[in-house]
Amino acid sequence: MEDSFMSKTQELSLYINTVEVFFKRNFPQLDKDKFWAWFLKMITGREYDINNLANEDMDEILVKLREWEGLLFAPEKDLF
Repeated sequence: MEDSFMSKTQELSLYINTVEVFFKRNFPQLDKDKFWAWFLKMITGREYDINNLANEDMDEILVKLREWEGLLFAPEKDLF
């Protein structure tokens, strides 16, 4: 079996860092933990604790973040 380029944890960390950089720059007053609770509920419809994710939770979150990948890594594109 071939190893993937990044583990789930590494991939999730990349997304987390990308999202945090954007929101910290544009909304510096946001509380990190409250932000992640809101953001994850917005993209998945479920509440998660970003600091305590099970493997199944990571899978679901990564699926949703991959759907947003174009917007996250090319922010000049419109959301709608």
